[in-house]
Amino acid sequence: MLTIMLLALSSCAVVQTAAPTPTPKSEPVATRAISAWNGPSFKRMTIMVSDLNRTVRLWRDILGFEVVVNAPSGPDSYSYPVFNIAPGTAIRYAMVSAGPEQQRTLAFAELKGQPLQVPQSPRVAAAVINANGRLAEIIAKVSAEGLAVVPAVVLRSATQGIGTEAAFVDWDGHLIVLYEFPKAIAR
Repeated sequence: MLTIMLLALSSCAVVQTAAPTPTPKSEPVATRAISAWNGPSFKRMTIMVSDLNRTVRLWRDILGFEVVVNAPSGPDSYSYPVFNIAPGTAIRYAMVSAGPEQQRTLAFAELKGQPLQVPQSPRVAAAVINANGRLAEIIAKVSAEGLAVVPAVVLRSATQGIGTEAAFVDWDGHLIVLYEFPKAIAR
């Protein structure tokens, strides 16, 4: 199963960022269990795409996520004012899950009739995904799709040892970073 993290958010069993509410002095933020978290929770990130079928194929067939919603949006969708979408533009959504603990954590919205602007450099966001032993396979598949690949590098972690990370940019300019730690895979 793949694991997804968006920006600095993680599915790990610990919270690694400072809480908006005071933390007891005897319990460091970095080791506090998620079940004790009483702050806001992350539900999903929505990414605009130009071709939903192509995006679903990437995330389902190449990356291995489960597509759990694939439907059009209604004319009164909150997405119109939030994302500055022109009224009357057709919106179609797909949401993906990475197992039972990460349900609908990423959504894709296809806009028909309103062009997307490709993100500029430097890139401002990335989906960070634990490839769980499939990094080479995934990179080979995205390369075969003609997507731009950022070459793999050694990844060093104080808690997980030495691993590998690589990245690619999808058709709409979205950065996807993949990583894996062989010792974690062998368990």
